[in-house]
Amino acid sequence: MLHLADGKLVNDLSNDAYAASRQSRCRRPGRRKNTVKLYDVADLAIRNLRESVFRNSLTTIGISVGVASLVAMLSLGIGLQQLASAGCKSPGCLTLL
Repeated sequence: MLHLADGKLVNDLSNDAYAASRQSRCRRPGRRKNTVKLYDVADLAIRNLRESVFRNSLTTIGISVGVASLVAMLSLGIGLQQLASAGCKSPGCLTLL
């Protein structure tokens, strides 16, 4: 941050020095930081859900399709593994593999 007086450079603070000086000026002992209330956060979340119904619907459909495909692939893999192990019960299985 540059401090100018009558068009002349008076002081040149780098970003770190400026931030430190700003914190020392802005912090008052015994004062809490500004906090966001839970009611405000919940109100904002509900309002955003209401305003973007189409985007939320597409996201829900995408997640549902992803979970369904994951379950299908896992069940298919487990079924094929059980089929292969059931077929290898015969004594000649090792020679075929």
